[in-house]
Amino acid sequence: MRRIGALLITVSILLAAAASAMAQDESLQVVDVTLTDRTVTLTVVAPAGLTDVEVHAGSFVVLVDGVQRLPAVERIPGDELEVVLLIDTSGSMAGGALDAAKAAAEVLVEGLPAGAKFAVVGFGSEPTVVSGFTTDKDATIAGIGSLAAVGDTALYKAVVTAAAKFDPTSQASRSIVLISDGGNTVAESSLGAAQAAVLATNATLYAVSLVTPESNLDDLQAMVADSGGTVTAVEDDAGLAVLYTTFAEILRNQYRLVFEGAGEGPVEAMIAAQVDGATVASTTVQVQMPRLPAVTPTPGQAPGGVDDLPTPVPALTPLRPVDAVVATDPTWLRWSATAALAIAIAIFSYLMLAPTTSRANPLRGMAPIVALPRAETAGGVRRLPDRLAGIADRLLARHGRGVRLSLLLEAAGLEIRNGEFAVLVGLLAGAGFLLGVLVSVAVGLVVAGLVIATSLGLVGVLVSRRRQAFADQLNGTLQMMAGSLRTGYSLAQVFTLIAQEAPSPTSDEFTRVVVEGRLGRDLIESCADLSRRMKSEDFEWVTNAIEITRDIGGDLAEVFDSLAGTIRARERIRRQISALSAEGRISAIILVFLPFPMFFWQLAVNREYTMLLFTTGVGRLIFFSAVSALVAGVIWIRRLIRLEF
Repeated sequence: MRRIGALLITVSILLAAAASAMAQDESLQVVDVTLTDRTVTLTVVAPAGLTDVEVHAGSFVVLVDGVQRLPAVERIPGDELEVVLLIDTSGSMAGGALDAAKAAAEVLVEGLPAGAKFAVVGFGSEPTVVSGFTTDKDATIAGIGSLAAVGDTALYKAVVTAAAKFDPTSQASRSIVLISDGGNTVAESSLGAAQAAVLATNATLYAVSLVTPESNLDDLQAMVADSGGTVTAVEDDAGLAVLYTTFAEILRNQYRLVFEGAGEGPVEAMIAAQVDGATVASTTVQVQMPRLPAVTPTPGQAPGGVDDLPTPVPALTPLRPVDAVVATDPTWLRWSATAALAIAIAIFSYLMLAPTTSRANPLRGMAPIVALPRAETAGGVRRLPDRLAGIADRLLARHGRGVRLSLLLEAAGLEIRNGEFAVLVGLLAGAGFLLGVLVSVAVGLVVAGLVIATSLGLVGVLVSRRRQAFADQLNGTLQMMAGSLRTGYSLAQVFTLIAQEAPSPTSDEFTRVVVEGRLGRDLIESCADLSRRMKSEDFEWVTNAIEITRDIGGDLAEVFDSLAGTIRARERIRRQISALSAEGRISAIILVFLPFPMFFWQLAVNREYTMLLFTTGVGRLIFFSAVSALVAGVIWIRRLIRLEF
């Protein structure tokens, strides 16, 4: 019982950790910081959870060096968005690559709100402006369609040209979306010039690199690093449309937060986004506050008092300061809450499964037996409310599952009622669902299903191990029985001796046979039930031998010796078959479990791309199709490697 308790505890903790890791998919990104006197303006990209939510001042919380500020919040409207689509038209993009890039750019144009301004720049050996800034989406799409692949790759010069398209006097949110399949091959411009051009315009650069032998991610990373954008490597054309859809969501989900700064010099500001009062994402940024002006204190006022602060900008609503609080990252709060829930599940599982009575063999010392050992040594799960367990028992009986589950638990050697097991698994599944909901309802349902499947799987593993242990001990058991019969023991005394001296699970099963015999049940019926419970064809022979000998007589000890020899020979053949099929089993294990580490590795190195499996309709369809295919593959492989003997 302690083993299954430990296994269930381990599973609950692992599932909690997995759900916690997956719950970190939401991100809050600061793309611009502007300081006017002591007024801070942050341009942030909020997580997808705020895309269709009415945003107000309470949707964001700002902590400046641990002191809360109430920001004025405004979603950046479409007419304040300026986007330059920078598309590689070098000769290496000819064919499907350029067609995919055009289609993805059109997806981005269609995805942005009305009023957004677009410009299109293609670059081969020279950058070419094919469409200036316009709000006409049809004109922009026509400019994209006119691009043709030819020449080398003037990447740096193209970035400088794209940055020059922005009006330096405009207060719009500026973005450059670049796609290329290679590094710069033209020497007329430099990486430094491209970096300086992007920084000078306060534009955010989003770069997409089609993976080829000519790709140069280092240069793209260098250009993007100080702009607040990202670099994404795409190995095929299929993911471009999805990626550009993500860019559209990012660009239309920008907010401007305005609040009054504090202190002087570098200060840390933490920004948290909230939905329905729950924090969904957070980030921190450093702001270089100017020095406070030197003010001669008036009589009765200490130097550096609050009156030393300049008057806030009139256009802003005065911000109400609150009491100082400790700036705590909500990400760590989510991790801590998840870890606490996992620990609570673990403690609860242990307390529920820890046995309260000794599991010593009741036949030692030949103490009188008045009930089955399972009823005598019921585990700590009885601490569960009897009403819940009773309801679960009735539901299982109503749907015809009670008998089957009871036989399964008995074969596993678990001292637990059907209802108690159902309640325990239900609690674990409910906890798994709550953890999975941190990501989405669909993930919560998947986690709950995994908990139920894993719990039943663990019971199945215990059943298989217990039956295998019984089969391994049967040869020695028969030798002990034959020897005892030759010394003059009766068959009933032999069974009692085996129950006392044999190792588990043989002793447990023979104890049950002895107890049933004392309660008046026929020995042959008890042995037949034992063979069915252990699914032991070998012990079925033993049962038949006992029945035949009882009816017509004979030397039962000699029969047991003969059976022991047959079992040894069969075991040798069984082990040979197991060795010959080992390669197939190992291959099956690798094929079944390899997708899981690969998924988490991809989640670690490219989280945004991987989380599309859970945040988009197509992604969810692909995810559930993959899970279904994996389950079907497991069933098929099991049928291939399971040999009948």
